[in-house]
Amino acid sequence: MGSNSIRFVIMQIGAHGAYRLVYQEKKSIRLAEGMTMDSRQLTEEAQQRALKCLSVYSHIIAVQKVKKVMAVATAAVRNAINGASFLKRVRLTTGIPMTIISGKAEAALGFSGVIHTIDRKDFLLFDLGGASVEISLVKDKKRIHSVSIPMGAVTLTEMFQSSGDVSYNKINEIREFIQKKLSGFPRNLWKSSVSAVRSETWRKCTSGPLPIPCLSSTIIISL
Repeated sequence: MGSNSIRFVIMQIGAHGAYRLVYQEKKSIRLAEGMTMDSRQLTEEAQQRALKCLSVYSHIIAVQKVKKVMAVATAAVRNAINGASFLKRVRLTTGIPMTIISGKAEAALGFSGVIHTIDRKDFLLFDLGGASVEISLVKDKKRIHSVSIPMGAVTLTEMFQSSGDVSYNKINEIREFIQKKLSGFPRNLWKSSVSAVRSETWRKCTSGPLPIPCLSSTIIISL
């Protein structure tokens, strides 16, 4: 369960590790909507959208007789001060046992998702979401260093009230804020000639200018 959407997948796994896709669905819930880096509260409206969606998935799990359920929540729940109480509601309402993964774990999973899909050995990986961005430096196809920054497309939109048509001055304001946030991280993290972006959020945002560091060559990977 991400800050923008929930991805639901049922896989049938054989005795020798072979797998078959049974069902998959993705639903936009905008869980981070209404939450800023100052308020850090999941709104009741956002929680209800998530609970409604998860209740449907709980029914599908029962119908399909799924034996093992693995459910994780990312930055929106991780950063929210009421994140733990929300997960208790999820368990009581839907029966789904959901846990929160750390920023480093999220970065590691993002890396695992793209490492075999890109023909590069050395690159900088951006995993841009609604409430966080995970950045990993990859050398010789190995993840050398990762950071998780608690800001994303939804939280920045809420913080700067920047939905719809955004003025050039507002873009500069957001850019300066992001650059200030990034200045505290190791400089060697940015020393890469290629960047890879793994994100549904990125694909939705690339119609306009983005206030993130642009490297000399960009490969966009949408998963």
